[in-house]
Amino acid sequence: MIKYIKTYFLKYKKHIISLSILITISGIISLFMPTFVGKFIDLLVYQNDMYLVKVNICIFVILSLVNIINSYLTSITIAKVQTKLSFSINFDIIEHLKRISYLKVISYDPVYLNRRINTDSNILITFFLNNYLNIFFNFASLMISICILYNIDKIITGILLFFIPIYILSYILLKNQFYKLNLKCKNSQDLFFSKLTEQITNIKAIKIDASFEFYKKNAKDSFDKMFKDLISFSKISYFTSGLDRLLSTIASASIFLVGGIKVIKGDCSIGEFTIIITYFNIIIGAISYYLNIGKSFQDCKSSFVRIQELLNIPEEKNGHKLIDSVEKIDLQRISFQYDGHFIFTDFVYTFKKGYIYCIKGHNGTGKSTLLNIIIGLIKELDSGNVYYNDIEISQLEIYKVRRKLFSIVPQDYMLNDVELEEFLKYINKQQVHFNNTANSVGDKNNINKLLEKIRMIPAKDGKNIYSGGENQKLCIVKALLKNSDVLIMDEPTSSLDIASTNILKEILFNQKKEKIIILISHDKYLEEICDQIIDLDSMKVNAE
Repeated sequence: MIKYIKTYFLKYKKHIISLSILITISGIISLFMPTFVGKFIDLLVYQNDMYLVKVNICIFVILSLVNIINSYLTSITIAKVQTKLSFSINFDIIEHLKRISYLKVISYDPVYLNRRINTDSNILITFFLNNYLNIFFNFASLMISICILYNIDKIITGILLFFIPIYILSYILLKNQFYKLNLKCKNSQDLFFSKLTEQITNIKAIKIDASFEFYKKNAKDSFDKMFKDLISFSKISYFTSGLDRLLSTIASASIFLVGGIKVIKGDCSIGEFTIIITYFNIIIGAISYYLNIGKSFQDCKSSFVRIQELLNIPEEKNGHKLIDSVEKIDLQRISFQYDGHFIFTDFVYTFKKGYIYCIKGHNGTGKSTLLNIIIGLIKELDSGNVYYNDIEISQLEIYKVRRKLFSIVPQDYMLNDVELEEFLKYINKQQVHFNNTANSVGDKNNINKLLEKIRMIPAKDGKNIYSGGENQKLCIVKALLKNSDVLIMDEPTSSLDIASTNILKEILFNQKKEKIIILISHDKYLEEICDQIIDLDSMKVNAE
């Protein structure tokens, strides 16, 4: 855990050094002030020197002002460092998850996963920022305070030392149970908030199916589980805190009894007694700190374990070979199962440049799965291989190949919360590039016709206010302007009107000589331009 967090501390070492200096100044002032205040009280009680009183007041004011300014700067610096460190950890975890198996990623609920990553990274960063220096300063404070008390009164020091092993023993007895319940509570909380968010994200389906009670029960069940785990964790947490306060109260009462008797007998001055009480509180605070750091360490440990669970998921294998074009895609004896059911068994097919292919079939027959296998998004095949230009896909640097040579239009494409003006500027830049290429004049005009059908409405507060058809046209235009070797479209006409569908048909027909075009569609009008129909319902391939 220390090795992991050290990497991020070094990344922002200038901020960490500044923070360390500020914390050191605060620690020195805190240790000096009790002795200063105690001696000042004795000065007021036993001496009659106004000059020394004025000097001490000036010193006190200066130290207080320095401490106030230092505390402000410390708080600001901690906020900056904590935000940057938390973002870095969040960002790195998400970047890692982008490169693991697609099937593994989609097995997680996105709301649960996002909350889990954010919560755990913040707990980890907060723990180390609060303790990387304080763990040493508290030890120094503990030792220095004990030495000062020992020089003032050995009996009081002995009483204090008697309680230290009790604090340590209480932590040892409770730490494992605290860790287990804390981990369990975190997981159930994340699951509950996932189910709660589900109530909003699925609002359309809930209203259509009138499934109010079903979703309500799901949320209620997850709440009951979270509530039970939260109460179990709260019990041990409050018990630990209560034990801490009980021991502190008993120790304080003992010190007040012994110290009060000594003041009455004249064996201890009021200033010395004030110093004793203040350093006693510093010692108790240091002991409580180590008890609480034990609790927060278990919290931090459970968060680190959950982060490591995600980081230990292996990234998908990616080859190193690059290709300049895709002339054909071979699927050789593909078998694939999901949730124990075979979707494809010994599936064989070849897609070649110059043809338009249409994949059709009822829901659940594997249309989208087949596309994901073709583009290398799904690699966990039971048997068989995918080849581009007779090169096995596992040997290819598939990210670069997809980025350069593939254009993909997903179904129901939406630009969520994106500044659409910026996106349209990107399209316009690509269109200028397109207009300078050797593509046919007819294609240029048809793409311009598609763009003319999109209402150029400014985005409001960064929200997508375009209709489904307009979003789909934007995605289609972007894919066409890329001018890639492989063009894949999933239900491209589902939100298009007849005029836009006819424009798209003409573009696809004109461009097929230079591309492998694969469509998922049940649109009979779109089938008119297809050279091959792959019917997954009957696993038949029909040439048109």
